[in-house]
Amino acid sequence: MNVYISCFLVVVINIGCSSFREDVNEQIEQALSSNCDVNEKEFKEIESFIIKDKDGAKKLGLLSNNGTAIDNIALENFILVTKAYIKQKKNCNEIVINTGSIKKESIIKPKLYLERSGSMVYYDNRQSKGQFKSTLTKLLNNFGYLKPEKSLIYIVNDNVYSCNLDFDGLVRQSDIFNAAETRKGKGDYTDFNRIFRSILDSLNEGEMGIMFSDLIYSTKDMKEKNPTKILVEAENLTNNIFGSYANDYSVLVLKLQSDYIGNYYTFENQPISYNGLRPYYICFFAKNTTMNAFLVEEKYKQVRDFSKLDEFQNFYFFSNDKNVINPYYTIALRDAENVGHFNQDNEEIKEKKDYVHSIEDVEPKNDKLTINLQVDFSKLMLPEDFLVNPTNYEVDALKDGFKVIKVEAVKDMPNVTHKITISTRNAGRGKRNVAIKLKKYFPIDWITKSNSEDDRNTNADNFQSTTFGFKSMMTGIYSAYNHQNKDYYCILNITLNN
Repeated sequence: MNVYISCFLVVVINIGCSSFREDVNEQIEQALSSNCDVNEKEFKEIESFIIKDKDGAKKLGLLSNNGTAIDNIALENFILVTKAYIKQKKNCNEIVINTGSIKKESIIKPKLYLERSGSMVYYDNRQSKGQFKSTLTKLLNNFGYLKPEKSLIYIVNDNVYSCNLDFDGLVRQSDIFNAAETRKGKGDYTDFNRIFRSILDSLNEGEMGIMFSDLIYSTKDMKEKNPTKILVEAENLTNNIFGSYANDYSVLVLKLQSDYIGNYYTFENQPISYNGLRPYYICFFAKNTTMNAFLVEEKYKQVRDFSKLDEFQNFYFFSNDKNVINPYYTIALRDAENVGHFNQDNEEIKEKKDYVHSIEDVEPKNDKLTINLQVDFSKLMLPEDFLVNPTNYEVDALKDGFKVIKVEAVKDMPNVTHKITISTRNAGRGKRNVAIKLKKYFPIDWITKSNSEDDRNTNADNFQSTTFGFKSMMTGIYSAYNHQNKDYYCILNITLNN
């Protein structure tokens, strides 16, 4: 009798110690065990199981913004990195995850906003080499293969105007700015206040606003103002606009270049004949969840391969999404480049985390301690040369004197894009924290070099690569997204104990 009671108690204890993450993984494993899909019924069953424990769901990042329902995209991404999914993927050519009604909306609907101002119409004419038109066509075609339900096109200048063309109809125009359907509004100035607000206010989950623009700040009364005042206005305007949206929306700005043949309009709205290269920009606007899907999901890989767009030059990403500023990271316990001895903290092992943030039994080797971390920077959208430069990292470790000695890109490893190596010959003792911080710089070099504060000299060496007031506009957006004046993109905290 005592034997049976003892066995029963063991079972109860094991169940009680089981983590919520482990329980969710078991649900996913059951759904994948029979075939190469998670059907709608199975997905809903997983959802129903998770929503019973909202605290657990919140810790796993699976709740929607209001905390009352499961975020389907987050759950789908969670499934994609489970051991059960990775194991089953080896046996299947493709694994389909059917989320039901939400899945029907999983294809992002692009909404194109094409600026038709006096200084934009000459990017596409019969004499041009066609870089602008080529980029527009490639981007729309890449979205087109995903077959969104509807193409939506708007013309922007003094206001936002609907355009009756679809994507295919637009790119078929021999001169897109002179098509009858695009000749709308007043092109002598661009009301960015109205345009930015209209784009952001109209975006729902699963929609992305894409604006082609030269981003030259202009108003009705430009002739009456000196350029310094105009630049201050541009910065304040964008700061005020984006301050209301910065927590819930993300913005991606691309810089490209195209030939330009025709009149260029200066900040004083004076036309000057110009034939040469000029920069222009593509701005992507979306709610955080939608932008996250766009940046990480496989089906958008072709769309976001911006380096293949004609004359693509650079980009900058604005976001306060917690998935961006709190990237996944883990200490690599078995990395061949580690120096010294350490184990995962026992309490962390008991909690069955899928990462290692805390280590114990730390002992240097020949006074040297080297620790490697694996990090997922994929959602941070920073240039690769910036991420792999050790000087862009700072380490707070008062007792240890750690320094980042190397950062390298990692390929073919799930949820990991980079490896960061920290090392010291002055390791401390006891329990202490180490914080690896990725420094935040603004404006970064390419934004500064793209800026002009006087665009009246078209013969200037930098005219073909600069935009009047560009740094002011970007600074305004940056300030809105960084209203707390944070000095770092993200902070990776680890704990050592010996």
